[in-house]
Amino acid sequence: MTGALTTLFQKYAHQGPGLQPADLEEMKRNLATLAEFGVVEEEALATVESGIRRRLGLDQAPPPPPDTERTEPVAVVDLPPCVYSAARVKVVKLFEARHQKIHQTGLIGDASGVVRFVSWKGKTEPPTLEQGKNYEIQGIYPTLHDDKVSANLTNATATEIEEEIAVAPAPGEILVGAVTKIMSAGIVRRCPHKGCKKTVEVGPGGYLCPTHGLVEEPRPDLRARVVLDNGCQAATVYLPALVVEKLTWLSLAGAVDLAESAKVGGDYLVEDRIRTTLFGRYLKVYASAMSGQFFAQDAEVVKSPAVLHDTNPTAPWALKEDPEWVPSVGTRAFIAELSAVREIVKEGSEQMSPTFAILPTGEKAARFFWCGVMTELTKRDESLVGRVNDPTGSIRIKAHRQYQSRAYMALSQIKAPALIAVAGKLNVYKPADSEDVYVSLVPAEVAQVDKATRLIWCEETLARGEKDSAIFDPVIKFIEEHGGETDE
Repeated sequence: MTGALTTLFQKYAHQGPGLQPADLEEMKRNLATLAEFGVVEEEALATVESGIRRRLGLDQAPPPPPDTERTEPVAVVDLPPCVYSAARVKVVKLFEARHQKIHQTGLIGDASGVVRFVSWKGKTEPPTLEQGKNYEIQGIYPTLHDDKVSANLTNATATEIEEEIAVAPAPGEILVGAVTKIMSAGIVRRCPHKGCKKTVEVGPGGYLCPTHGLVEEPRPDLRARVVLDNGCQAATVYLPALVVEKLTWLSLAGAVDLAESAKVGGDYLVEDRIRTTLFGRYLKVYASAMSGQFFAQDAEVVKSPAVLHDTNPTAPWALKEDPEWVPSVGTRAFIAELSAVREIVKEGSEQMSPTFAILPTGEKAARFFWCGVMTELTKRDESLVGRVNDPTGSIRIKAHRQYQSRAYMALSQIKAPALIAVAGKLNVYKPADSEDVYVSLVPAEVAQVDKATRLIWCEETLARGEKDSAIFDPVIKFIEEHGGETDE
């Protein structure tokens, strides 16, 4: 309970007039008093929080609106505190109301930014907004807390408009890179208790929440955790439901229907849909730094190499705390470079010690990210074997049914010829009775991609190499000939 109280204190420490250390001690005393009377922890914390909000004046009702004509709308970031105003906005997101007196709460925004709003039940009937729709709202009463504007819509009126309001991207760090690994994706089930977002697990008798124990009818949620990689650095990025929906065109309701459509393995269908849509794609992510990973506030698919020109791939992606597991960067290399590899070295004596391919430049590469054309694919015993091609040549690709099961399943659903993205390692085979060397690409993940992704990969990989190397001449010619060719 002490941890929850500290979190509560930190939440309101800088809102309104703010809180002081002495206030934390008073909160502890109030909580202890409630505990003595047998009030359960959840209700006790809610009571303490309610007292804090009253003390800071955060829930004070705005004064009655003036009896005037229509106010000219302004940008949401320009809403003047404590003055009734108007704005033309889009409802970005609606949140679950955590208090019985709250009518609605969520985010509204326009091209200037996004602000939080709340409307309270009372004598007046607040407007009911729908997520994703556009409105002109009159009678907004803005307040300022911790230098952030919050819009009170209790006395407002909202008129839906046909104009599509463009919303500024969420603030935070902008990351541009390719999705080179899907760590997890699909439907998760969360505790249905108000305010609890814990993932439930199937246990004896039903679903178990770590906090509330056995629960009924858990709440489904959609999410993905991916590795975003720009060739110089890689980081884990958490994609919440709204971002997954935007990138994959698979809604939460659609995902649930898809999962329930199959008698067995429904959740796998959802995961496979997300994997095949996201892997290999280049994304521009508007992210907030967290401990060990980034949280995507918004994201969009990159459809042109021009986006790469506006970013510096070596500028560090800074997290609040270093992650326990650091994802490996997928080295970009053309087939002419991959085919020239003659040595795979192992660092360490353990069975699972990492292996590295030594490129002709002397660079060590733990894994590769490659994009091009799969020209043929055949089944040989327990493996799928094919050939892949880029402007510099071709190489064999081989996935074993047991050892590269995910890539094997993905390849089995792709009909050659096809454009594909591959993340994996190299295998170098030197027969004992011959001087020949056989190099093959061993995929860990594979997905079919479009022409735009292939073109972006070519330009990105070309930018990493030696400009005067003759092996890049075919790549330069390919980009010149196909520079405007996309599937969009």
